[in-house]
Amino acid sequence: DEYVQGRGFLVRGGEVNVDESTDIVVTDKFVTEKAPRTAVGVLEGGGIGLFSVDGEESRDEGADLYEFSGLIKEVGFVAAINLDGGGSQTVVKDGEVVNEPHCNDVDTICEREVGAITCLRDP
Repeated sequence: DEYVQGRGFLVRGGEVNVDESTDIVVTDKFVTEKAPRTAVGVLEGGGIGLFSVDGEESRDEGADLYEFSGLIKEVGFVAAINLDGGGSQTVVKDGEVVNEPHCNDVDTICEREVGAITCLRDP
């Protein structure tokens, strides 16, 4: 079995779904703060994709959950769930880190240990 754990349906049926998602409390700081974000979902045509936005909460950089959901929809996701983002978000492509992960929400750029990963590969 394969499982993906996330917090909230960001896009559902091709539409932004933040307000309707039962896992999201729209008044939480989590929803409105600018932060690094990651999502996984289904693209138009049935493919699976990951989408990530860099940022740093302490510098008010990144996307809030509404902005992030709009971007996901704009690039063609018809369904997507929010994954763990924040400073632990590390994006690796072809063995190379391609974003700017942060250590414990400070300016230092570094990879840090995490308890879970989401990995996609070509068959």
